[in-house]
Amino acid sequence: MTGQIPVHRGEGDRAALERAIVYLREGKAIVFFPEGTVERQEQMIAAHTGVAMLALRSGATMLPIAHSGTRRVLRRGQGWFPRVDIQIGAPYIPIIPDGVPRKAGLQFITQEVMEHIAEMLPAERRGVYGKQ
Repeated sequence: MTGQIPVHRGEGDRAALERAIVYLREGKAIVFFPEGTVERQEQMIAAHTGVAMLALRSGATMLPIAHSGTRRVLRRGQGWFPRVDIQIGAPYIPIIPDGVPRKAGLQFITQEVMEHIAEMLPAERRGVYGKQ
């Protein structure tokens, strides 16, 4: 098996998060979609703080990855090999700034990782993480 962690969508799936922390502490990699869903327009939407919590509790390094064109993969009429672009950012270890409460720190880290991802995408795909 490839070690997927089933997640019960629409509820705070604590068991899935705890299992993910165990995987990360074992040195395994986890692909995580911080938004918790897929946006039909291929624009970034607001992320949840679960990715920040996982990184902090496990001590894992984050590797931001941006992708575009994945909607074409399963679409009829797109041919066998539609173009998909994947950009891989620099790895980093998230840190809550001194004096920042934990909840605000999780928001800070979530915003930070999403901005790293947004920087790798064209402006029209950045959605809520586009520069104001």
